[in-house]
Parts: sequence; C-alpha cells; structure tokens
Amino acid sequence: AGGLSQRAEAVVAALSRHGLETHASATIMREKWSKLLVNIAFAGTSGITGLTLGEVIRHPQLGPVARRAMEEGAAVAAAAGITIEPEARQRVFDMILES
Repeated sequence: AGGLSQRAEAVVAALSRHGLETHASATIMREKWSKLLVNIAFAGTSGITGLTLGEVIRHPQLGPVARRAMEEGAAVAAAAGITIEPEARQRVFDMILES
C-alpha cells in the first residue's frame, strides 16, 4: 500500500468544498505518529498541571520530561519502521514556543 487513494482524495475535495482546510497524505502513518508524539509529550504534563504547552516546555522540570517522552515515542515509532526526524521533533517545540 501507500500513496493517496481515490477515496482519500474524494474526502479532501468534499471537505475543502465546504471550507474546511484539508489535505491528504501519502505518508499517513508518519502523520499519525507525529501527532501521537505531541500527545505523548504534552497530554500528561499539561493535563495534570493545567499548564499550557508553552508553559510545560519552559518549566525547568517538565520541559525535559516532555522532550524525553517525545524521544521515547520516536524510538517506538522507529522500531515500527516510522522515522520522525529529530529536526521535525524540534520544530514542534519551536512552533509551540513561537505561538
């Protein structure tokens, strides 16, 4: 498998026609893992403390925990054959800090 299916392209077209910015991905498992890494890094730390993602990153104890959690998730993804480059993982933190 791989690539974009006609079904995926049809869903994108239908959603886009109605004003919902949408795109299809030929690397959907990589996209899913990328999203999961964000959840792994921040769901627990933010949810339990009530801090925003930026506050978690800036926190002297929680920032390193979030980064380490993301690295652990990336290692699991790699073991499953999905590579999420370190630069891509760093961009997540950078984007959060810029927002």
